[in-house]
Amino acid sequence: MSSQSELAFHAEKQVLASGALAEGANNSDDQTNDGYRGVQLVLDYTAESGTSPTLDVKVQVKDPVSGNYVDLAGAAFAQQNAVGTNMLTIYPGIAETANVTVSDVLAKTWRVVGTVGGSDTPTVTASVGATMLR
Repeated sequence: MSSQSELAFHAEKQVLASGALAEGANNSDDQTNDGYRGVQLVLDYTAESGTSPTLDVKVQVKDPVSGNYVDLAGAAFAQQNAVGTNMLTIYPGIAETANVTVSDVLAKTWRVVGTVGGSDTPTVTASVGATMLR
């Protein structure tokens, strides 16, 4: 099995979402997977306001028949409630670690969903970047 750094050798990098996120669900645009097997996501949580704000970020895949989204099992960052940077890798055959690595193939169409919780009009400022893995 290749190491994670070797997996990213032939990679395409992109920013999926960046900026202030309001309370509730915030969806990235649909992402099109053009033949990659996986993705390495980096969540950078940089600021917050409100009372006890939290951020939950997960990956969803789109059913090509119905157009409905389904959560990719296990593909979620640990809940964020403080400034910090975290990584989540989705790649077939990789050893699984909760909120860090998921052994699965990335679907053709997928997105990232960030849900902000808390009280007193919570907002967080965050970005999610992606490195597509062959």
